[in-house]
Amino acid sequence: MTSLYRCRTALSELREHFNALTPARASWSAEVWPERSGLVVYRKSGNRIAEPMRWGIPRTILNGVRNGRPVSTTMWFQRRNPTQSARFENPWRCLIVLDSFACPSGSPGARTRTWFGLDDRPIFAWAGVWAQVEDGKVFCGMLAPSNNVVFRPSMPVILDPDDYDLWLGGRLDRAAPLANRPYGEGRMYREELGEPWGGDTR
Repeated sequence: MTSLYRCRTALSELREHFNALTPARASWSAEVWPERSGLVVYRKSGNRIAEPMRWGIPRTILNGVRNGRPVSTTMWFQRRNPTQSARFENPWRCLIVLDSFACPSGSPGARTRTWFGLDDRPIFAWAGVWAQVEDGKVFCGMLAPSNNVVFRPSMPVILDPDDYDLWLGGRLDRAAPLANRPYGEGRMYREELGEPWGGDTR
């Protein structure tokens, strides 16, 4: 499960890549942990809108029940239950903006970050869903089986620009295959910098 990613970009770069409307100013975390703010693109009135949202949808919204984890930051599309299926109607699908994501390496107590990204794009999109809550907007990302570059059982569902319209506005039966596939390993890089895994999680 992915629990750390980076979004080091500018609103101008986001507007150009996603052809999205953006606020004049916005604040988000360059290093995004659960319940921090990340940049998200969603569809409204035929336009792509980009704005910061908080990472993690309350489980009461996704499942209708409470359990040990108060929010879900990731989920498997193919494991959704009937209650969760309503979250996948196209008004609630979104694109999570990132430049790389991390997985922990090494033994407990000495874990470091291994980063993964795309060779051909400085920023890219992770398929997700979003929700409106009392204090703002929140989001969660889709998981796919990993390819041979990512050494964990799962990885984010990465979308190419040609997929953006289908994920944001297409019928669910046509968009669903996008949420079930690992990304092509030949287009990804892996980078080990020796950074401690925890770092600044506040």
